[in-house]
Amino acid sequence: SARWSPMDKDHADRGAMTAKYTSYLSRALDFYRKVLAKETSNIYAANGVAMVLAQSGRLTQAKQIFAQLREAASGQLSHVWVNLAHIHLAQKEYAPAAKLYAAALDRFYNGHNPALLIYMAKAQFAAATYSPKKDD
Repeated sequence: SARWSPMDKDHADRGAMTAKYTSYLSRALDFYRKVLAKETSNIYAANGVAMVLAQSGRLTQAKQIFAQLREAASGQLSHVWVNLAHIHLAQKEYAPAAKLYAAALDRFYNGHNPALLIYMAKAQFAAATYSPKKDD
């Protein structure tokens, strides 16, 4: 799942922590949107909106924003490329995810970022072994 779970599923305070976490995401989204209302071309605020949407499980919306940001700020934010790849991975679109990880590695890290290498390997392995079920 692309969503972060604040606690173990059996923890007594899980419901309260999940509600608190959802509240924090909502506040963050409000703040990012306020910044965008004042500075419509603020790529950092737009990236924040997309991250909150992704964290909230709204992957399609987040993916659209990350894709627009990648085009608008292609050489500025490596995180946009990586986050877009993460979305593809979460949506079981493994080949595009692997391509984006590879592109981010080459473009921003000269091929040297252990975390991205691991993500890329995971995407490549999944692309080679994944066979979609009828209900996927």
